[in-house]
This record gives sequence, structure tokens and C-alpha cells, in this order.
Amino acid sequence: MKGSRFRALAARARNCLVVWLFLETAASAEEPPRIGAITVETREVFSGEEASRGWLYGVADALHTTTRESVVRRFLLFAEGDPFDPVLLEESERNLRLLGFIKSASVTAGWAHDGVVDIIVVTQDALTLQIGVSGGSIGGRLLGGLKLGEHNLFGTGRELTVGFGKEMQRSFRSIELRDPSLFAAYGVGHLLYASNSDGADRVLEYQRPFYSVRTPWAVELGARAISQRDAIYSGGQASSLYRHQWTQLTGRYAVAVRRASRDALRIGVGLDWRDDRFVSLPGGSSEVRPSDRKFHYVFLEGEAVHNDFVKLDYVNRDLRVEDFSLGRRVAVRLGVSPAALGAPRTTEMARLQWDEGFRVGRGSILLVTASGETRLDGGQAGNAVLDARLLFVHRFETSVTQTLVSRLAFTRGWNLDGDTQFFADGTAGLRAYRLYAFEGDRRILWNVEHRIFSGQEMFQLVSPGAAVFVDAAAIAPRGGSFRIKADAGIGLRFAITRAASVPILRVDLGYALQPDPRGRRGWLLSFSGGQAF
Repeated sequence: MKGSRFRALAARARNCLVVWLFLETAASAEEPPRIGAITVETREVFSGEEASRGWLYGVADALHTTTRESVVRRFLLFAEGDPFDPVLLEESERNLRLLGFIKSASVTAGWAHDGVVDIIVVTQDALTLQIGVSGGSIGGRLLGGLKLGEHNLFGTGRELTVGFGKEMQRSFRSIELRDPSLFAAYGVGHLLYASNSDGADRVLEYQRPFYSVRTPWAVELGARAISQRDAIYSGGQASSLYRHQWTQLTGRYAVAVRRASRDALRIGVGLDWRDDRFVSLPGGSSEVRPSDRKFHYVFLEGEAVHNDFVKLDYVNRDLRVEDFSLGRRVAVRLGVSPAALGAPRTTEMARLQWDEGFRVGRGSILLVTASGETRLDGGQAGNAVLDARLLFVHRFETSVTQTLVSRLAFTRGWNLDGDTQFFADGTAGLRAYRLYAFEGDRRILWNVEHRIFSGQEMFQLVSPGAAVFVDAAAIAPRGGSFRIKADAGIGLRFAITRAASVPILRVDLGYALQPDPRGRRGWLLSFSGGQAF
């Protein structure tokens, strides 16, 4: 591990020197240096030396098709002969890491020579063949299923998955296709068909997002139809059962009216047509159900973004690097659903979001997110939601790698739709309480978790760790006062270091300090994939 960190520091120092030379050359010469040869090296899940340590690793490499060099080149934001820009190297490296079939990626510049800078791109594949049982227990409810799939089909980055199992409210059978470069680089195509115990889920989507601050345009098209059984909860139990039939058509086109090295200003137009229908089902103690809704929005939107990222490992994905955005992003959307387009009456909507991050001392970052959204029906706010979140991360400089992660979240709703409820339970971060334990329209959540990492990869597959945590929540039902609940506990973490789909397996044992609505308190064991927050 120390050797890999030394190599990473050496590569970073070399890049800084190359950037300095680039700036010096650009300031003194008429023509800036250009990109010379681009060398792409795609590596197997296990290197030759690693595969020699056991037959299992060789079999894994044999079953895996290494990502094609042409696929990696397609996601680079530069080409041979382009002006050299270190910002594009940074963005390309981040984009490669976001691809689910790649475990790690580095894009580094070589020494400048003869007016050109050569680029070296190295990627290492993740284990993308998914064969086995997935499972978990959250809030006292067992979940799981069988999934068979390949997340890097024939080395192209395409994904094909079939599965069946049980989620929180239903069992499912599904087939899913995803292509990260359909028609063009970063053009994501997505097809899903699921036949569930209570209905079906059909999705057809295509989007080409703003994958760089210099991307000139973005487009999004989608159609979705869902039929499923849902419920309204009170006191931890379903008080009203109903069938929710939901259809949605979306379309969006946006352009960047200003693009710079690290900043962009974008505007867009779009459609969001959504019909929700609700049918009461027997079995609940109440026949109350949400009212049908039909909104056909035409909207305008604007977005201002600043590009500033920090790379950290040992936060959520153990030894695998994550990119945290510290740049400011402000987005606004204003729309109208006119009666002339088939809606029952004319309705307006507004949405505002602000994201920003800050470096707080040495080894610490603070991420801030605030958003608000509402409908306006005859001047009256409907389904208005205000949400604000703070995430604090501190890396300790100790011989044993340790990270403190804390989240503070506030959510407030006004005149909410009948099917919109905020919960304080195992899925929301109150880990020792069962699903749907507490509901309301005002909620404050606070989580603190001290994570300890071994920094060692056992059997070239698993990196174990541990955690100590405290969760607290204050939630108030509509028209009621706040109830404060808290828990504390310990947990184990197992990073699946080479996997594409589930990077962390989490096991938590929490103790509920106050009883839930049914008088239950004490210990609760939960396990699932991914961090709790």
C-alpha cells in the first residue's frame, strides 16, 4: 500500500511539474504545446503476478473480457493533435472512474518534447461477471435475490442483467440492458423490464449529459410505466393500501451558453408529462388513498457550475478512490402545466438547488446541498419540500487509516401529496429501528460514524474494516410535535476490492435507545451492500 501511495504522489508531482511547464510555455510561446501520442493500457482484474498466486484468480481473468482499448479512448476528452489542457486530463480520469466496469483509472502527462506532450492512460478492470445471491436485512426485514449478469459484455462496457428476488415491498423478475456509449461517447441507453408480484416496471431511456464543463449540449429522452402496490404508514404499520399506476414521458435539451476551463453556464427547455392514478386495495385499516394527479409540464431551466474536485480514498469505498465535487452548482427550473395540454387545470412549478463543498482544515471537507421544490395551484403551494444536507469528512493522519463521517439532514414538507411521507427508520439512517417506524412531514437526521480501515487486501478480494456509529432523528407527524429517537452501535465493513457492483458489504449491530411505536427497543442486526449514508 505504501508503494502505491508513493507512486501516486510521484505521478501527482510529475503532473504538477508538467502543468507548470505548460503554463510557462503558453505564456512565452505563440503556440501552446499539443498532445502527442496517447498510450492506453487496459489491465486485467488480476495482474499476471496476482493470477499466479492461485488458480481461482486465473479462472476469474479467463472468464473476464478485458475492456477494449477503443472503448477507453472513446471516453477521453482529448485526441492526438489537440492543444494540451491539464483540466481535460483530470476530467477524463474522473469520468473513467465513474464507469462501473473500471476499478481504477489514471491519466497522466509525460514530459514535454518538441512542442508536444504525450499522454499515458492506464485502467484496471473490475470483476463484472455477476453470478450469485444478493441479500440484506434492513430495519428488521430480509431482502435478497439472485442476479446473473455481465457489466462489461465482451469488453464493450455494455451491461446485461437478469434477476429475481425480494425488495422491501415486492418480489421481482427483471431483465436490464445498459449501454454507456450508445450512438456517441457518453450517450447512455437504458432498457428495463421487470415483472413484479404487484405489477410491472418498464423503462426506456436515453441521455447524453453534460459530461464536461466544456460539453456544448445535452439531451434526455425517457418513457416509464410502473404499476405497483404501495401503502400509507402510521405508527410503523400500513394503514391504507392502494395500487399506484404511474406513467411518465420526459424530454430535455440544454446548451452551454458559456464554457470556460472550469466554469459553465447552461440553459435548457423540456417536457415532463406525468400521470399518477391510485386505486384502493383491501387489507388496510383505512380506505384513504392519494388523489389522482395529472401534470404536463413545459419548463425552462438554468444551471451555473464550477469545476473543483478532490480525490479521496478510505471514505465510502475503502481503498478505491472517490471524486468529491467542491465546486458550486446552482440550478433552477420553472415550469407550467397548462390545461390546454390536457391537464385538469393550469399549474406552475418551481425548483431550486444549490451544491457546494469546502476544504475545512487539513484532511477535511464539508459538502453542502440545499434544494426546494413546489407546485403552485391558484397561488397555493402544493407538495412543497425543503431539503438541506451537510456531510463532513475528516481523514485522520494515523498509522491505522481512520475516517470520521458525519451527516446532518433537514427535510420539511408543506401540503404534501397523500403518498409523500418522510420516514425515520433503518433505510433513512436510524439503523436500530424497523422499516416505517416513524413517519411525518418534518424530519432532522444526524449520523456520526467513525470508520477504521485495515488497508490490507486479503486474498486479493476483500479489505476488512470496522465502524462505531451513533444515529439520531427528530420527526414530527402532520400537526404534531417532534419525537426524538436515537441508537448506537458497532459494525463490520468488507470492501469487495475488485467488484463492479457492490463495493462494500456492511454489517451493523445497533441498539435502539427509545422504543418504537409498538414498544420494541434493544438490539437490531442489519446487513446490506453500501454504506448507511
